[in-house]
Amino acid sequence: MTTRTLKALALIVLIAAFLYSQDAAQAAIPQIVGGKPLASGAIPALVTVTDNGYLCSGTVISSNVILTAGHCADQPAANYQIIFAANTSRGTIANVRRVIVHPGYDLSANYVDDAALLVLATPTSVAPMELDSSLPAAGTPAVMAGFGETSVGSGASYIPNIASTVIQDVGYCSNWWGAVWAPSDMCAVDDPANDTSIGEGDSGGPLMISVAGRLVEAGINDRMDVTYDGASPSIFTRVDLIDS
Repeated sequence: MTTRTLKALALIVLIAAFLYSQDAAQAAIPQIVGGKPLASGAIPALVTVTDNGYLCSGTVISSNVILTAGHCADQPAANYQIIFAANTSRGTIANVRRVIVHPGYDLSANYVDDAALLVLATPTSVAPMELDSSLPAAGTPAVMAGFGETSVGSGASYIPNIASTVIQDVGYCSNWWGAVWAPSDMCAVDDPANDTSIGEGDSGGPLMISVAGRLVEAGINDRMDVTYDGASPSIFTRVDLIDS
């Protein structure tokens, strides 16, 4: 492991320690698999995306645009609401006026280009999250966040959660997932612990890495092993490919 990687890992650990909530009242709240509740307001750009009861995650990437997964954006704009001020189901609610699904998105082709933009009816003052401009190197420490389940069937939550993971080589990922791999994918696994995963409800949320001391979004939470097996790499849509 290189000195640069060690420094990045140390920074991710420090950031994660800061972001994890220490509130004992949140201890039993459903979490991203293997993760911990996120400290209130730690990542303001992380939002809940709802459409008539179904819940996904997303991130603010400009004053009026939310980035999420394409498979979270299959409804008319009027059906969506964005909830800010994570850690409560009573956060600020914004309406959506337009849904823009990536033109290459194809559910039948292994969720290729699984990304979408939700254009807000009214701009937000929430600071946007920066998008990474290149594929992170294998071995890069990362953190994933969202509002998903902690185990199969546990139910998603309005409480955001976060977990550490490590970005893997694309060749390793494609070999692991085989026929269900798409060219727009990247993957990560919590090597060597193998105990974290994204879950249902985390879709559309961010996979983040540290760049110059700040967290930037490198991938969009996409899909995972149906049993949430931490040894199976979680799959993310690469933002360096869709940010064009």
